[in-house]
Formats: sequence, structure tokens, C-alpha cells
Amino acid sequence: MTIDRCVCIDTTFDSLLRRARAGGLGFEALCESTECCRGCTLCEPYVRAALASGQTVFDAAAPAPAPSDTHPAAPCYRHLP
Repeated sequence: MTIDRCVCIDTTFDSLLRRARAGGLGFEALCESTECCRGCTLCEPYVRAALASGQTVFDAAAPAPAPSDTHPAAPCYRHLP
């Protein structure tokens, strides 16, 4: 089984990566413009890895890529008061 998309917005990491590259978007701007990583947040390490490495399909048997130390653990709550 492979992991290749943000299930909350049903968008592949490949599509997100292409959008980020086309618009010169970093992680935060990509999340704001697409709402990826805003629901369950399980895709965050994969989206970050895709932006950093270009890899857009991940093996479900492998551990998730390590999250960034500069981003809160629960990004979906950062926009709440």
C-alpha cells in the first residue's frame, strides 16, 4: 500500500508539489491556498517531504518522514482563537 495524497482534500502529493513549484509556494502558503494539512494533519510529514525531496509516493510500511522542528505539532489548530 502506498500513501500518495491528502485524504481530507483528496489531492495527490504530486498535484500539491506541482502547485507549490508553479507558484513558488512554501509549506505554509501551500496549506493556506489548498487547505492541505488542515484536517487530520496526518499528511503533513509527507507534504513536507514532497516539498523537500520531490518524492510524492510513500510506502505505508515505512515510518512517516520526520516532521519539521519549526512547525507546531497540531497545525490545524493554529488558526483558532
